[in-house]
Amino acid sequence: MKSSIFILLFLSSVILSAQNPDTIRILEVVIQGRAMSAYEVFMPEKNSGAIKSTGELMRQIPGVTITKRSSFSIEPSINSFKYDQINTTINGGMSASNSCPNRMDPVTSRISPDEISKIEVVRGPYEVRYGQIMGGFINLVGNEKINYEKLCFGGDISSEYDFNGNGKITSANIKGGTRFFDIALNVNFRKFDNYTSGDELEISSAYETYGINSGIGLNISQKQRVFLNYMHSVANDVLHAGLPMDAIYDKSNMVSLDYEFNKLSKVVSSFKIKLFAAAEDHLMTNEYRPNAAISLASTPVFSKDLGGRFSFTLNPFENGTMNIGADFKQIAKDGNKEVIQYINPCSTPPTVFDPPNEKVFEVWQNSYSRDLGAFIDFKYYFLSKLSAKAGFRTDFIRSNIKEPEQDFISLYDNDIQSDDILNFNYYSQVKYSLPGNIDIELSAGHGTRNPNLLEQYINHFTIGLDAYEYVGNPHLESESNNQINLLLSKQNKSFYIYADLFYSAIQNYISAVVDTTIARKFLACKEPVFAKRFVNIERSQQYGINFGAKYNFIENFSVNIDLSYIFAENLDFDEPLPEIAPFTSLISLAYRNSKLQITLENEFQGKQTRVSDLAGERESEAFTVFNVSTSYLFFDIMNVGLAVDNIFDVNYYRHLSRPYKNMDTSSMFFEPGRNIRLFLKLFF
Repeated sequence: MKSSIFILLFLSSVILSAQNPDTIRILEVVIQGRAMSAYEVFMPEKNSGAIKSTGELMRQIPGVTITKRSSFSIEPSINSFKYDQINTTINGGMSASNSCPNRMDPVTSRISPDEISKIEVVRGPYEVRYGQIMGGFINLVGNEKINYEKLCFGGDISSEYDFNGNGKITSANIKGGTRFFDIALNVNFRKFDNYTSGDELEISSAYETYGINSGIGLNISQKQRVFLNYMHSVANDVLHAGLPMDAIYDKSNMVSLDYEFNKLSKVVSSFKIKLFAAAEDHLMTNEYRPNAAISLASTPVFSKDLGGRFSFTLNPFENGTMNIGADFKQIAKDGNKEVIQYINPCSTPPTVFDPPNEKVFEVWQNSYSRDLGAFIDFKYYFLSKLSAKAGFRTDFIRSNIKEPEQDFISLYDNDIQSDDILNFNYYSQVKYSLPGNIDIELSAGHGTRNPNLLEQYINHFTIGLDAYEYVGNPHLESESNNQINLLLSKQNKSFYIYADLFYSAIQNYISAVVDTTIARKFLACKEPVFAKRFVNIERSQQYGINFGAKYNFIENFSVNIDLSYIFAENLDFDEPLPEIAPFTSLISLAYRNSKLQITLENEFQGKQTRVSDLAGERESEAFTVFNVSTSYLFFDIMNVGLAVDNIFDVNYYRHLSRPYKNMDTSSMFFEPGRNIRLFLKLFF
C-alpha cells in the first residue's frame, strides 16, 4: 500500500512540474549505441549525483551483477562469469591485477566513477584484440580524445553528502587544450563511515580514498598523436565485512603511453601502440578483528603489471575492415604473511607465549605469469542489411614461482613448475536486418583463460566463501567456454526492445575441493581440519536470457525494463555452479527535460536456492527496493539534486555479497537502509 501511494505522489509531482520540453538530458547510465551481438556502450551521465564506486556504477548495466566484499571492493559479473573469467581493462588495454589474495583491490577499485566517460561491455568470448576473454570483456574508458579548434578549458566540481554512513564525496574535472595539445585532470576524494542496514544494524563498511587521473595528448601532426596517462589512487582504513582481514592501506600507480598514426595509406587506416605499467602496495591485517588477541596477522603484498600491444587497422576490402596485432603482459606478485602469536588455543589449557611467537609465511611465493598473444579480426558488410564479424587469437603463457615454501615443494614432490600453455580464442558473428526495424544477431565463440597465480600458487590462505584454507595447483589446465548467443531486437522512434538468449558449455572449470591428504596449516586443532586444493571440473554449463525494453510513452516520460535469469550447473558434481545471481530486474520510470530530471527506480532480486555445497555457499532471500532521485539545472551552470535510496528502509543483501567473516557478530553483508543524498555540481 505504501508503495502504491508513493508511486501516485511521484507521478503527480512530475506532471505538475513538467515544463520546458527541450533537449533531453539523460541522467542515468543509458545505452549509447549498439553494434554486433552482445556488445554495448554505456555512458555514465555527468549531471546526476555521485556514485560510490565503479562497481556500483556497473550494477546499472543490463546483464551485469556485482560481487561485494566491502563497500570498496566491488567487482562485476557478466552472466555467471566473474573475476579473471572477465577481462577488465582501462582505456583499451591498461590492466592491473589484485595483490590481495581475497581480491580486496580489484582493478575496478583503481579508477573512480567520476573519471569514466563510457563503459564498453562484451557479453561472451566475442573480442580478441585486448587479451584472452573467456566469459566477457569490460573496458572502462577514462580519457577520450577531444578535438579543440582553439584554446579553451572547462570542467566541473561536484560534491555529495550521504546521511546514512556520513558519506562525503568530492570530485573535480578539468579538460582543455588547442588543436596541438589537450589535457585532462580528475581529482577525487571519498570518505564513508559505517552505515546502518534497514534493521538499524551497523555494518562494518568505512573507508577513505583519494585519486588523481591526469593525461596529456600531443598532436604531432594531422595524422600522428601521442597520449600519456597517469593514475594514482590511495585507499586507507578499508573495512571489509565479507573478508577475514581489513586493508590498512592500498596504494596504486598506473601509467600508459599511446601512439597512433592514422591514414598511412589507402589500405592501412591506422597503426597504434600502447605501453603500460601498474604497481600496487597493499597492507592488510586482522588487528580490528576478535582473533587479533590470539594471533595478530599482518600481510604486506605487492603486484606489478607491465605490457604493451600494437595493432594495424586495414581496409583490404571495399566493404570491410581488419585489425591485426600482438600484445604482451606480465603479472608478478609477492608478499608475506607475518604472524605474531600470543596464545596457542590448541593446547589445554591455552598456552600464553612470552615473548610472542613470531613467524613469516610466503603468500604468493614470488610468482609471475607472462602472456604473449597475437590476434586478427575483421568486419565485412555483404549487403546493407547483412554484416559479419570474426576474430582469432592465440596466447602463449608461462608461469612460475621463485621462492616456494617447503611444504608446497613437498606436496608436489618438487614438481612445481607449471606447464607452458598455448590457448586459442575465436568467434564469429552475423547480423541481419529484417523488415520492420527488426534485427537478428547470431554469435558463436570459443574463449579461454589460463589459471591465475592464486589458483596455481596460493599456499594455505582463506579466500573462499567458507573457512577452508586453499592451496594452489601448478598443473591446472586452462578454462574454456564455448558460447552461443541469439539476439533479437526491434526499435522505432518511441521504443526499443531486445531479448538475448545464450548457452555456454564450459570445460575445465577451475574450482576447489576438499583434499584429505592436505592438513590445515594454521590453528590445526580448529575445524575444518583439511584444506581445499584447486582442480579442474571437466564439464559445466549455463544458459539464460537478458531481456530489456525502453518506451517513451509520453513526451519527456520513459520507462526502462531490464530482466536477467541464469541457470548454471556443475555437471561433474551434479550441483549448481557457485556465485550465480538469481533472477533480477531493474525497472525505472523517468521524466526528463532540459532542466528537470526525476527518476523512480525499482530493483528486484529473487530468492536463490540453487547454491553450491562444494563452495560452502548459502541461500539468499528475495528483496524489492525502491529509489528516487531528482535534480534541476540552474542557469546551465549549477545542477542541484536530491536522492532517496531504499525509500522503505528494507533490510536486504545481495546474493553475491560475502557474509560477515571473523567478526564479533554473525551477519550477512546487508546493504544500506534508507539513505538521503544531497549533491551539487558546478560547471565552468
